[in-house]
Amino acid sequence: MIPPAHLASGYLIYRAAASFGAEKDPMLLVLAFLGSFAPDIDALFFGKQINNHRNTIFHTPFFWILLACITLIFFLVFYPTLSSYPLVFFIGSLLHVFLDWTSARTGGVRLFYPFSKKERSLFPLSPEHGDVPLLPNKKHNHEYKHVWKFYFRNTLLLILEISI
Repeated sequence: MIPPAHLASGYLIYRAAASFGAEKDPMLLVLAFLGSFAPDIDALFFGKQINNHRNTIFHTPFFWILLACITLIFFLVFYPTLSSYPLVFFIGSLLHVFLDWTSARTGGVRLFYPFSKKERSLFPLSPEHGDVPLLPNKKHNHEYKHVWKFYFRNTLLLILEISI
């Protein structure tokens, strides 16, 4: 997914939390946004190319579910009135991984890690189309045009991105 879709998903999580009785707390909105981008922390350290930035533990459901369980238990024991904070954050993180699975075109998500390192995606993967640096730079502008052209060649994916 492209960043605006992740941002929108964070807002939708916040709205859902508010509709389920959570107070309209600005911190919930901040945590929903942070959670919706949290898996991409790997882009800062590990993923150098578009086609491999999801090959880290940060893009696995296992990591976020394990971290959520530990954090939620901690909050339920020590700060029960604030337990919606980590919940909103981790729902955002898991939704990010799910959205990346649905939109992956050049590098998939390791859904069943640590049991399998196979990258999975809703659509067939073509890693050769994402063999450009993850962080844009002028040197590779021409290559990025080809990446986006390939990415949005999938009409269903384009509709999904716009819908979110």
